[in-house]
Amino acid sequence: MKTTVEISDALAREAREIARHEKTTLRELIKMGLRAVLRERRRKVGFRLRDASFGGNGLEAEFRRGLGAPARGGVRGTRNVIAVDTNILVYAHRRDAEWHDRAAARLQSLAEGRTSWAIPWPCVHEFLAIVTHARVYDPRTPVARALDQVEASGAAFPPR
Repeated sequence: MKTTVEISDALAREAREIARHEKTTLRELIKMGLRAVLRERRRKVGFRLRDASFGGNGLEAEFRRGLGAPARGGVRGTRNVIAVDTNILVYAHRRDAEWHDRAAARLQSLAEGRTSWAIPWPCVHEFLAIVTHARVYDPRTPVARALDQVEASGAAFPPR
């Protein structure tokens, strides 16, 4: 598609200089800039957490021992970024987990809110190892469903 856009002479000169310096065309530079603006606007619209949780019959008996501390329902204030723990990921994913509702609600509020948060990669690894292990959950989460949960949780995106 061909279109005409009016820009100031100063902006055009600066853009041409940058394009020349980067060994590209003004056209490519404009397309890159427009893509960056559109990407930023989409990001500002907000992330919507979709439900990719998995049902089941709960933890196997050997893993129930020692559990009793509730999921952290009210993470205290943040200075920089809230790091989402493996347990929150597991509980939010497994509908048969005792703390599923609280964990899913917390993860959703982080994902859809304005608070800076991230899922550390070691927690993603632990999440995958736990929910897909046949000795831990009955039935185990299929690997494809677990990976879908990671994607749905926004783990592939940089922290906000």
